[in-house]
Amino acid sequence: MKQKGLTIVWAIIMIALTIICALEYDALAYNLQSVYDEGFFYVTSVFAHQPIADTQPLTLAQDAINTLVPNIGQYDVLALRQYAFWAKSIAFLFLIFCSCFYVYRRHKEKRIHIYLALIASYLLLGTHLLPGDLINMNDVILILITTAFSLCLLCSAISNPYIRYIGVTLIGIVTTFTLLCNLPAGCMLIALCGLFLILYDGYNHKKLLYTALFGILGLALGLCLTHFFIISLQYCFEFLQKGITQTTGGGRASHHSLTRVILVIFFGIRDLTITTLLLCGITYICKICQQKFNKDWLTIPLALIFFFIIYKWQVKPGITIASILCWQTIMFLTYHIRNKVLDNKTLLLIIFSFIMPIGVVFGTNTSIIGKAMACGTPWGLLLFYLYYQASPEVRKYAIAGFAIVACCLLSQVNYSLLFGKQEKLYFDAETPIARMNLNHNQKAFYDEVHSVLTDYGYKGKQDTLLGFCFNEMTVVAMDAIPYTNDQQPEEFLLHDLEKLPEPKFMIFSEWDSIVLYDHLSDLNWDFPNGYDYYKCTNNPDPNSGYNMTQSMIYCKKNHE
Repeated sequence: MKQKGLTIVWAIIMIALTIICALEYDALAYNLQSVYDEGFFYVTSVFAHQPIADTQPLTLAQDAINTLVPNIGQYDVLALRQYAFWAKSIAFLFLIFCSCFYVYRRHKEKRIHIYLALIASYLLLGTHLLPGDLINMNDVILILITTAFSLCLLCSAISNPYIRYIGVTLIGIVTTFTLLCNLPAGCMLIALCGLFLILYDGYNHKKLLYTALFGILGLALGLCLTHFFIISLQYCFEFLQKGITQTTGGGRASHHSLTRVILVIFFGIRDLTITTLLLCGITYICKICQQKFNKDWLTIPLALIFFFIIYKWQVKPGITIASILCWQTIMFLTYHIRNKVLDNKTLLLIIFSFIMPIGVVFGTNTSIIGKAMACGTPWGLLLFYLYYQASPEVRKYAIAGFAIVACCLLSQVNYSLLFGKQEKLYFDAETPIARMNLNHNQKAFYDEVHSVLTDYGYKGKQDTLLGFCFNEMTVVAMDAIPYTNDQQPEEFLLHDLEKLPEPKFMIFSEWDSIVLYDHLSDLNWDFPNGYDYYKCTNNPDPNSGYNMTQSMIYCKKNHE
């Protein structure tokens, strides 16, 4: 009866999460991200081979995307969002299959609620990860890492050595592609997967030799596939050499400078450590209270009260989902180690799952905690294992931890998009975002910009438009040819601007104008005297939290 009750509970959770995923797919046409990265992703993918000013981000992911999505220039934002959704869904389904197979082969498990708990944990993280931008570098890295982790599970569960070494070869191919997308992430992935496969069944020289040989074979095959089907290895080498020079070299530092990357890693790990230790302190206090008053029932509600107080009012550093996952992991792992109820294989898998999402995000120039969550699917398996391996006396705490993670993740779902009635406001012109539902602010802004450009003879698909981070989606909306794919004005200044033709149309945020005004005035572009200036009265995202996003348009005078 107890098992039947657990099966019903996990089945309800799984069905509810599946419904939310389906609703989020239906809501992909809403919430166009005007001042975020999506315009940058679109420009770098769709216009990757256009003759535009280009400092190139330190990744070749857009080349892989262009290979996987033929004629990508014919796709609009919604289609590429749907492509990302299904690509990540397939990766998650493969991970679910591999995890269930691992549990069946390793533990001979036949209770269905265990498998439902496992699937629910992935759907839980999937609900957090599936929606978002159009297919981009982060999605490619997530898919590759999820695939590599899944193959590691298969290799550890299969007893046939020949099939196992085929899996090792496939891991080598996958990690090769990860190297192209993010060099530090690829190196970490190779190291972690290699150590896991070598240590899982116990170290021996013969196993090390064969694992290394087939792994190297996979890397070689990956390089061959890259060279013949994606991009030449000579270009890859030149690109990486240029990227390393740009990242570590002197002069004006780009947005992807080595200093910035190191600081991001340092502060990210610092904040994750502080918040995780803070949550661990809650557990310790609750344990003291439980021992003092000798009331087991007091522990869980007391921990939940402390947690939600800190989660709501802790400002810097904030409690993130990654912190909560680390907290749960450390608490349960500590209990198991003290009571010695874990075998070596399970312990190794838990450590591998815990380190992998953090290790493979080294190299990012944005929040390392956010990127760790974007690569956090292995933590779903980790939570499940902590639940599965827990003794009856701590299983209730494992379920409470799962409930906390579920509540925090589901609280981030935008239910107004899922269930609210959306007005179908569209931009007047036929543009790549015509199928996206705009809010009133976005429609007013795009109509205003289009009206100004049209007065100066602007022609979509023919004229170039210079814009950066806050206005790259505006470039997409105007159906313009991007003048550059640089995300930041500081990166644009790395070009030899004297050799670039003067743009006919420019749209800047106030910050862009502050950074560029003096530099553009020194060029032979006749700036600002040769341009008419217009300050937009509307803002596409007035409540975005970004400062200085008011846009201004510069149009070349006497342009016909």
